[in-house]
Amino acid sequence: FKAMPSQEAVVSDIRGQLDKLTREQAGVLDSLEGTERIIVDGGAGTGKTLLAVQAARDLAREGKRVLFVCYNKLLASRLNDQIDTDDELGGELIVRCLHHHYEELIGSSSFAAAFHEQFDPDEPDKAKRNHMYRVLFPEYAFYAASELEDATFDAIVIDEAQDILTTANLDALDVMLRGGLESGRW
Repeated sequence: FKAMPSQEAVVSDIRGQLDKLTREQAGVLDSLEGTERIIVDGGAGTGKTLLAVQAARDLAREGKRVLFVCYNKLLASRLNDQIDTDDELGGELIVRCLHHHYEELIGSSSFAAAFHEQFDPDEPDKAKRNHMYRVLFPEYAFYAASELEDATFDAIVIDEAQDILTTANLDALDVMLRGGLESGRW
């Protein structure tokens, strides 16, 4: 049995929580300054999402175009609601569930028709449905991002990375990040 905080608990009152950072959280935020790539690891409820949101907001305040992706669509929706109320951003901050982001990219590209011929969200076979989300979505997103000029970001912040970091997703995210994963800011 493993207790996990609800998405509601994670997202509720993000702004208030930002004012009450622990020393360790403040240290992580300080280490982000001037760091191009960082991985933050910690147990459930330690504030990783809070730190990710703050890092994304800080980058957008610097005038950067930032993509914040997570695996859970409810979390993405709630975070988007919180961040949308912030009028201090000088750049752009897009918050999305990873697959929703892929869907937006693919739908805006010349690959939309080919993708929809292969993708059936109501597929009853679990293995086939899993293949669609783990392989088809990132593959078509890779091609769509390669084609679209506005698919590139100055920085990508990934929450729930354990659910996102597959080879196929890394390939797609690499194309979306200015400088790629090797040299870009994530």
